[in-house]
Amino acid sequence: MSSHTMNSDYPRHKKSSAPLSFPPASFGKCKRITSRILSSHCQVGNGTSSNTHDTVLAESILVPIVTLDEPVQQKAYWLLRTLRDTPYGRITFAKELRRIKMPCVDSTFPEWEATDKSCAIKEMDWEAMQEKRDKLVEDPITEVDALQYLKEKFSHDKVCSNRHVLLPMKLLSDDHRLYSILPFCDGGELSNLFLDSRLLEENARIWMKQILQGIAFLQSAGVCHRDISLDNILVLNNKCVIIDFGMCLLVPFLPPEDPPDLADEEPYLPLPLPSLKSNPVSFDEFDMEIDSSDINDSLHTVPSKRKSPSLSACPIVHGDTTQSRMLIKPQHRCGKLHYMSPEVYRSTCPFDGFATDMWSTGVVLFIMVAGFPPWEFPCDTDERFKHMSRGKLAQILVQWDVGLSLNLMDLLQKMLYRDPKKRFCLDQVLKHPWMTAVK
Repeated sequence: MSSHTMNSDYPRHKKSSAPLSFPPASFGKCKRITSRILSSHCQVGNGTSSNTHDTVLAESILVPIVTLDEPVQQKAYWLLRTLRDTPYGRITFAKELRRIKMPCVDSTFPEWEATDKSCAIKEMDWEAMQEKRDKLVEDPITEVDALQYLKEKFSHDKVCSNRHVLLPMKLLSDDHRLYSILPFCDGGELSNLFLDSRLLEENARIWMKQILQGIAFLQSAGVCHRDISLDNILVLNNKCVIIDFGMCLLVPFLPPEDPPDLADEEPYLPLPLPSLKSNPVSFDEFDMEIDSSDINDSLHTVPSKRKSPSLSACPIVHGDTTQSRMLIKPQHRCGKLHYMSPEVYRSTCPFDGFATDMWSTGVVLFIMVAGFPPWEFPCDTDERFKHMSRGKLAQILVQWDVGLSLNLMDLLQKMLYRDPKKRFCLDQVLKHPWMTAVK
């Protein structure tokens, strides 16, 4: 195996551990009420209304309960319609309400006014969580714990203002449900941009840079997502954000006093890419083993369009963690099969959480530029996986006449090697010529 294809961020020791637990999240108390509110088209100024009769009877208003810090709540949420159901409840479209300051007490005058600010509220039923939490891979408590952990860890870090991760604005609970108040992603799923087609390379590069910024944000906090997919990337204000953290893990790190048992490895040396002016196309200069004799005939057929398918926590990290980050002991299969890394699919050996997220991100990039998933299953019973993940990705894509550039095919191959020690890490992907190209 050539040294230039090594994952330069792979942990340099063999120590593994179970993932760490996120600190428990704290929830504000709330109550659901029915009340009359001023509809959005009412004119309100200086705390009074020009039309006190134009009101709406609003059911399902979520009102935070007063606290010592905020004795009078100035904001509430009007739950309007279900966006989609979830295993533990639903996600609801809501409008923010603001309290109306009245000059005098009048029981017939509405307390709240609807604003033009939208949000999404993830409602999770406590009873359903108690019943299903041990039966499903997705854990809603882990999700809210992780999101609050991320929010608090970077609350004062201005560098992470464009983090491309959807964090909650507030966490609330009552006797029946847990509520995660989230920004409403007006652009929907990223995949909506190319439902019946695929993205041009220059457009895919723009979105991929944002996705990688989100991955960098998570890695700097020591978090691996384990369910990166196009379904879990939404568009908010024309920028993409990563969502759904019910399967994420907090990566264990060696304590500072525990010296790592380093393996003897050659340093990573980047290989210069060949000129793209060569004609006809040649793969000889790339790190690809081209031998068509053992490729199954089925690989000559382009697939159909995609289908729906004592340790320490990490400090804020912006540098090398290869000597302190630990492998994670086998957990269980999780995520979507198209995006699942082979080591998570097997679930028999310790794995690097960062490397498995980069695999899934590579599949995201593949689908964006090709318009279909590279394989159905991440195991050798799938012929496409068997050959693509061993260095023949570019040859197969050329046989399918997909029409991708050499640089892009090289990057895809290096993100989708089955061996995580050979797979590119985040920093290597960001520095790859396809990612740094300017058009």
